[in-house]
Amino acid sequence: MLGRLGEMYLPSSSRPKALVLFRPRSRHTFGFEPADAQLASVHDLPALELSALVGKPLRLTALVDEEDQLFWVGGAVGSSELAAAARRAILLHGIYAIVSSAPDVATAGLEARRNGFVLPKELDVVDLAQPSLPREARAAVQGQLQRAMATAGPSPMVMAGPAAEAKPWLLLRGRSGGVHLGWRLAAGPAAGRGAPGLAAGRRSYSGWLGKFALKQRRVNHAPTAMEPELAFLMCNLARVCRGSRVLDPTCGSCGLLLSAAVLGATQLVGVDHDASAFRGCALEFASHALPAPLLVAGDVLQPAHWGAASSDGGEADLSANCSYDAIVCDPPYGIGAEVHGVATYHAHPPDLTAAVLSLAARALKPRGRVVLFLPVRNGEAALPLASVLDPRLSPSARSALRLVHGRRQLFGTRRSRRAERSGVDIPAGARGRGFARWLVCMERRGEGLRGEAEGCGKTYAQGKGSATEGFKAGASTKGVTGTSTDTSIDT
Repeated sequence: MLGRLGEMYLPSSSRPKALVLFRPRSRHTFGFEPADAQLASVHDLPALELSALVGKPLRLTALVDEEDQLFWVGGAVGSSELAAAARRAILLHGIYAIVSSAPDVATAGLEARRNGFVLPKELDVVDLAQPSLPREARAAVQGQLQRAMATAGPSPMVMAGPAAEAKPWLLLRGRSGGVHLGWRLAAGPAAGRGAPGLAAGRRSYSGWLGKFALKQRRVNHAPTAMEPELAFLMCNLARVCRGSRVLDPTCGSCGLLLSAAVLGATQLVGVDHDASAFRGCALEFASHALPAPLLVAGDVLQPAHWGAASSDGGEADLSANCSYDAIVCDPPYGIGAEVHGVATYHAHPPDLTAAVLSLAARALKPRGRVVLFLPVRNGEAALPLASVLDPRLSPSARSALRLVHGRRQLFGTRRSRRAERSGVDIPAGARGRGFARWLVCMERRGEGLRGEAEGCGKTYAQGKGSATEGFKAGASTKGVTGTSTDTSIDT
């Protein structure tokens, strides 16, 4: 009675449906291209992260007139799995169990009553059109809902499960005015209070992004140090989780390893050509009660020379076969930081990507992942990923690694970002300005293993393609590659 799924409202049902709300793009996630240009969405990257964390095929269906920020979640996934993923997803604001949707507050409340849900006397109000909703406006919305409930009479049935008062109920109102009633399953680690808004191109300091911001760090980080938003994203795509062993072969001041430790990694190894970058790192990790990384001065081009004291008094091989669950790194580009003494853009510094991928082919455990940024310049910046990646893969790396996904990030001026937000067409050559980079995720093949593989306490599908392949062409909907089954969340 309230419209088709994928348009605006949730069909009448006694079971809740999951609704995800993504954060807006920041200055660090600006410029990433979606996997499918025909189904372009500025929230392709958050969808990619959420799929990687859930570890199961998802279908995310955008609500119309909501700036592609609200999505219904379809697929065989339960509420506990979604909540666990949401608490780690740095690009997600929140995920909600919705029991009714309608064009206005009163109708949504009555629909929830008809579906058998007893609403609490008070609930939170999130208005996407007014991220900082005044207290008086919140009270007015709650008053509308209470008056509607008072005129509706007793509920026809009692909600099964925990009492309504025990759930974090909320009323979520979209920018188009549509109202969704339900409760919050989980908030993202970078979610602030209220609604996330739509301001793009800014740096956020909410949650983890404030706690681990570069300006808060105790180390003297380089100008090219990895921002925490991208660091958490890369670690999530690499499926770093509790107990993981993680390597960053170009670690610098350890921004990526810090994010890996926050996500639960307990064995951290960092290697860098410049040992002076390690100063203060041990204090930084200790200040957050995180395990300190093992830091080694070494060359990613010569991993056989890495070594560290072992427990038996010998020297441990830090690049041994099948040593790591994940490798995450952002090799220097030779623009703002030196690459083996070559500091200028026009000097063509050595490309470290091939060395990192060869290392990953050997040092990753089966189904371990390597996530890295691959810089491309001039004519190469316009090439597809296959053409860029293939020359950098040795025969052993080509046979050992499979591509999970890749996203190109184009760079431009602040003026071009403002023009894009205003709907002004920007020529492709004017945006990239001869430089781009690919966010690449590859996985070591599971030798002799078929079917399903275990990771982070969840089961990950194995086979051609990936559950994390972003927005794909489908029946008339935008969605992450997945099954056609539209399963409601567990209650």
